[in-house]
Amino acid sequence: MKKNLSALSLALLPLLTSSMSNAEQLDEISVTALRDPTEYAKKQANFVLFDRQTLNQSQATSIAQAVSQSPNISIQGGVRSLAQKPNVRGLSGTRVVQVVDGVRQNFNLEHRGSFFLPPNVLSQIEVIKGPASTLWGSGALGGVVSVRSLSALDLLRPNEYWGALIKQGYQSASSMNETQIAAYAANQSADFLIQGFHNKNNDIRLGQNLGDLPYSGLTQQGGLLKAGWQLTDAQRVELNARHSINKQLAPANNEMASPYTPEDFYNDIANTFRTGGQVDYSKAGGTTDLAKQKITNTSFAINYLLNPSSRLINAGFTLYHNRTKETENNQRTGAYDTTSYRTWGFNLQNASEFERVAFIYGLDFYQDHAKTQREALNTDCLLRQTNSCLANDLKTAKYRPNAYNAKANVWGTYLLSHIKLNEHWVFSPAVRFDAYESKEQQGERYSKTHWSPSLTLSYQPTNWVDISVKYNEAFRAPSLQERYISGYHFGYDRQLITTFQANPDLKAEIARNKELNINLHWDNLWQDNDSLKFSTALFQNDIKDFINLDVIEYTGRMGNIPKTFQYRNVQNARLRGLEISGQYQTPRWSIYANYGLLRGKDRQTGEALENINADRITLGTRYTVVMDKFSIGTELRHYFAQKRVPRDNTNTYPSYTLIDLNATYAPKQGEWENLSIDFAIENLFDKAYTPAFALTPNPGRNIKITLGYQF
Repeated sequence: MKKNLSALSLALLPLLTSSMSNAEQLDEISVTALRDPTEYAKKQANFVLFDRQTLNQSQATSIAQAVSQSPNISIQGGVRSLAQKPNVRGLSGTRVVQVVDGVRQNFNLEHRGSFFLPPNVLSQIEVIKGPASTLWGSGALGGVVSVRSLSALDLLRPNEYWGALIKQGYQSASSMNETQIAAYAANQSADFLIQGFHNKNNDIRLGQNLGDLPYSGLTQQGGLLKAGWQLTDAQRVELNARHSINKQLAPANNEMASPYTPEDFYNDIANTFRTGGQVDYSKAGGTTDLAKQKITNTSFAINYLLNPSSRLINAGFTLYHNRTKETENNQRTGAYDTTSYRTWGFNLQNASEFERVAFIYGLDFYQDHAKTQREALNTDCLLRQTNSCLANDLKTAKYRPNAYNAKANVWGTYLLSHIKLNEHWVFSPAVRFDAYESKEQQGERYSKTHWSPSLTLSYQPTNWVDISVKYNEAFRAPSLQERYISGYHFGYDRQLITTFQANPDLKAEIARNKELNINLHWDNLWQDNDSLKFSTALFQNDIKDFINLDVIEYTGRMGNIPKTFQYRNVQNARLRGLEISGQYQTPRWSIYANYGLLRGKDRQTGEALENINADRITLGTRYTVVMDKFSIGTELRHYFAQKRVPRDNTNTYPSYTLIDLNATYAPKQGEWENLSIDFAIENLFDKAYTPAFALTPNPGRNIKITLGYQF
């Protein structure tokens, strides 16, 4: 008997397309990231969907890597996946809202990411490019990255009530083993899934003759539970729970290639004095010890969905709690650091749709609570001639930031409307109000309110052209770390001592984005079931009061040794860019191409900004060798040289070209319909390359294979 799920249940399923190998080609979307269930959102949003098929083909090791193939999206944080963050149009970290199953991931720590799930347990990833504060509030300056984990509804096929999935993957560049097991079931009123994963890799092999990247191994393990109850045809309740543990032995600054200890720095100073050279004290900022690191992430969420036969109500309510704890054990000093970050909150949203107008409105609240502990030992000695410390004891472990215990409360309410002026024009004004308040246990209280307006005008002269012009504002309140960090930054007795100075006057960052989107699309153009699509986005995002860690006081004879650091509003940044995509698809084969260009500068000084990705052009094709069974694909990506760097950056980032191959065997019926095999070769010619602004080279040739079986 075929299961009979309600329309509300089916609406939760991802809208998948067939035989697509590149997410930029997809035009069907869900509403998790958009928070807008109307048809207007599909034509107005600069939106990218990475569905389950695309994720399986890419076999990415991090969420940042999974989305990095789209124009003007790159990886920030280096090659270690635990530190990788998606960089969307030149912005990353707390300037991009990151969401798992509708729950904000607000954890913020330097040189760490905030997604702690591997992509192989996901159903889809959605990315909104450009400011999105109207519906998401503080932090959405660059956009939103929203991921959804697998559910029973993703895995069950017609005439099935229950099933199990086992997947095993291997990647040659790091000898990675990936194991995933899931069990699931559903009937007319309920669905349930439980899954576990265990991934482990060794040091990552770099391109050509560069050898392995030391201390780049990682162990990930965890589990997820998802359950849904269809109370009535119009009501559904969902429970989501997950727990993950990530462990690695790596430099405390995960972006560095290898540890550079205070001992190394001190020896460099001594050698420079002996040779009569000039000491480069700026190298002190690159010191990083080796540390055992562990990140534990636990999350719970309850969703209630209500969608009766009424134009007035299409509502959802989510209550959630998320806890992330990071511990580090310094292998040189024995000191322990702990950073605990808790977020709980709720959101309530409703959509009311009429013939010529639609309203999306809601209320958000969340509370962040950050608590740190910093040990300061005085037992480390940098120079040892015997078992006793006969030389100066520089006691570097005591030069640590002060611990802080801070909370932030954020309230927000919003209204987005779509007004159909006539058959060709749609006007979509929106506004959001946020009230932000933070308080450190021993410090001052900070409060701020902000209005974020948005305007979109859409024009559809024919059924194959969609044009939209947008103005969006977004804001980001200072993070708890930016507001309350104090104490030492780093130091060495009688050599160099630097400190953090808290800044009670930090302002929120304000983004004002202007954008033009043009989408052209034709179906059944030259043959049945073919399609041709072109899309172009041209944007300028001006960000006022950009927050940066700045040196505000120097010392030394030459006045060139940093002494005091402070987070300040130091830049008015301007980000300009262009994104072009094209794709032609038939039932059997497809070709696609895209191009991303991004420029970033400080409007006051004219200086180039850090972390602006290099221009990139992508060409790809996919061919179905046996219909509904076996397909192959290839992709070429050329990264142009990045010469636009800040004046104090002396690194060069030359151009490079990468070629990837992939193949999928996944019969939809027949004797082997339960088996799936995904095979890929990344960096086919073992190119040695370093992306712009990265501190470490990327992996060399990587052969990847994943076998899955459902029963």
